[in-house]
Amino acid sequence: MTILKRMDGNMIILITTVVGGLIIGLGAFKGSRKNIRDAKADLDELRDTIRVQNSELSKKDAEIQSMAKEILSFSKNIDTNTNALQRIADGITGVTKNTNDILKLSTDELREKGEFALRLPTAERYKILIGGNMFDIPHENLVQGFTLPRVPVPIPFVLKLKGDNLLISANILREDGDIIALVNQNNWSINRKLCFSVNYDASGLEVLDTKGFVVFQVLIKNDELNVALIGYQSKGVVILTPEKRKIILFNDPKYFEKLYESRNLIIPSFKHWGSDYLHKRVENF
Repeated sequence: MTILKRMDGNMIILITTVVGGLIIGLGAFKGSRKNIRDAKADLDELRDTIRVQNSELSKKDAEIQSMAKEILSFSKNIDTNTNALQRIADGITGVTKNTNDILKLSTDELREKGEFALRLPTAERYKILIGGNMFDIPHENLVQGFTLPRVPVPIPFVLKLKGDNLLISANILREDGDIIALVNQNNWSINRKLCFSVNYDASGLEVLDTKGFVVFQVLIKNDELNVALIGYQSKGVVILTPEKRKIILFNDPKYFEKLYESRNLIIPSFKHWGSDYLHKRVENF
């Protein structure tokens, strides 16, 4: 009896213990299910957040790509505009150059005064050829200054050597005494009404009047000075080339005819036409 009671008591304790453990386990299980649900909800929320962020990132990426396209297009436009601006700038440069050329040409054409430089090679003696005459001049005489005699030279004409520079002084006159051009130690001035053009380089000078005549020309060839000119005496016009002299009398019935026939006795050595004629010789001269 006593043993039975003890067994019943132990059984009751065991059952109570088991039931308590089941209750605690069931509670723990219910708590775990709740935690799992909460974790699942958190995970779903995190997934939604990531999805939203991915969507926003996709939008940003699309915006960046659109901006990149716009920048590329703008860059191409910049290149196009830059090329267009460069073409415009080149055009302006060309116009400016042409304008400057025209202004220079106009200035050259309108000039009435100037200076030239002639170089004469060093020699012991120099030859001056004019009107079929040859003057043999020592170097020291040319340094002091040499005046050509008025016969056969019908104009005041002085040559002087300074270093290797040949200085010329001369008065080029028309038949009535009006000045066509004056040269004073290589400084020249012209009467634009009577003088068409002056041209020169380091070894020559030439003056052309408005009738197309070469009225004054000096050409240097080594130690030789070849002089040609048109001058006037009391009775007529004198045309001098290095090789010969020709006189046409004013009272000659065919004066003008003979004068114009003689215009080619002095052949131009320089250009007097075109947009770039200064210091240029006639080709093949």
